[in-house]
Amino acid sequence: MVTTATAHYQPPPPFQLRQTLDALGIFLSDEQAEIYFEQSRLIQVTGGWRAGKSFVTAAHLWARVLQGRLWWIVGPSYDLADAEYYYLVQWAIKSELHHSHTTRRDDSNELVLNLSHQGEPIRVVTKSARHPERLGSVAPDGIYMVEAAQQSVDAYFQLVGRTSERRALLFFSGTLEGSVGWYADFHTDNAAGFGEFYDGDAVTIALPSWANRVIYPEGINDPEIQRQKRILPAGVFEEKYAGIRTKPAHRVLKEFTIERNCGEPPWGPGLDMNRPVEIWIDPGIAHPHAVLAVQFAGRTAWVIDIVYMRERTCQQVIDECRKRFWWPLVHYFVMDIAGRNRNAAGSSYWQIWSENLPGVPGRATKIAIVSGYDRHRNCLLAEEGDPKIMFLQRHCGPIIIEYGRHVYKTLSDGTVVSEQPIDLNNDAIKAATYGLWDHWGPVARERTRGTVAKVQLGKPRRKGDEIPFWDHRRRSRPHQAS
Repeated sequence: MVTTATAHYQPPPPFQLRQTLDALGIFLSDEQAEIYFEQSRLIQVTGGWRAGKSFVTAAHLWARVLQGRLWWIVGPSYDLADAEYYYLVQWAIKSELHHSHTTRRDDSNELVLNLSHQGEPIRVVTKSARHPERLGSVAPDGIYMVEAAQQSVDAYFQLVGRTSERRALLFFSGTLEGSVGWYADFHTDNAAGFGEFYDGDAVTIALPSWANRVIYPEGINDPEIQRQKRILPAGVFEEKYAGIRTKPAHRVLKEFTIERNCGEPPWGPGLDMNRPVEIWIDPGIAHPHAVLAVQFAGRTAWVIDIVYMRERTCQQVIDECRKRFWWPLVHYFVMDIAGRNRNAAGSSYWQIWSENLPGVPGRATKIAIVSGYDRHRNCLLAEEGDPKIMFLQRHCGPIIIEYGRHVYKTLSDGTVVSEQPIDLNNDAIKAATYGLWDHWGPVARERTRGTVAKVQLGKPRRKGDEIPFWDHRRRSRPHQAS
């Protein structure tokens, strides 16, 4: 290990990290090693039961301890930071860097490990997050937030602020605690690439229970892991053993999954400049104004981009849309029927959008929410050839977040009390629902019409006739590319 006293924290080079493992004789599984070698400044570790979170957290800190002069281990209470602390004491003694350390006493509010390297003092201090405002006035070189899901979001924000002066590392670990709260939201937002807790420089890593080869020698294939997977409900196993956020039982559109509904369209990633674009709109100011850009491949609607803005005027949202590459390709738009209502200034969302899309046809759609969501679910679960909705994940974070947070009202025991969803976290979802309904109408209608799935406006067609993509709206619009 090599000390580097700098104004700002600098991560150690990989060879130094390997030397630290060799010096201590530590073995890490592949899953643990991924975390140990991670060099990002903001790291979240979501762990399964008995995955070795404390051990991996302590190893990550110890491998970097000579890169700074002050390190914090912050728990929801003082005693919940003990495990990481005593691993460090053990390694400090073995490495002959140990100078002194305090032990837990009834009147002790913190533990302090003092190290000495080439005459330079280094301190590792445990702290409690019970009172976030008391988390010190000095700037540490790194902060390790343990059992983070049990700590408040105020504590998290306070610790983020403490990293600024020294450009410090913030590493936080814990279980997902029922997949609710800020810690679970951080995991979801950074997986989706959008949201309140999204940070482009953050890394979130799952540490599954089978990463602990002492308890589960055969890893994921260990007989006991396979037994638990077989016996437990999938959601419980994913959260408690795989360290993956589960979906709340009262989600409205629980049919959505990244695995099934995100991917790459047949023309490749991104926008196809040879295909027309539809935009599906749910306008708003206090709620986000959501605009989905959609291209079609057969009977699959591919959402290729989303504009999602809160507290902006309709014109400001449109100005943002104009900056997107797909804007010149827009041939049709859909929004809620309420968009035709005039505001205090005498204009409506429909009027503003129409003025910015001269000559482009559109429709204001009225839908009963339960029937609309039935169509939406059907498109999420669609088999090959059925009406379907798919997403480019890296561009569609807002709606992916909404699928996880749009819920029904429940009692304290989790019982759903109404089939009408809570009107929150659903703006992009509603925009998608308008578009899907506009194309394919209610599920019952599709079942009775055989192969004719579109809502036909104008000249009727015989059952079995092929309906060109654009033909039911404007006969002069170009036929969709195959």
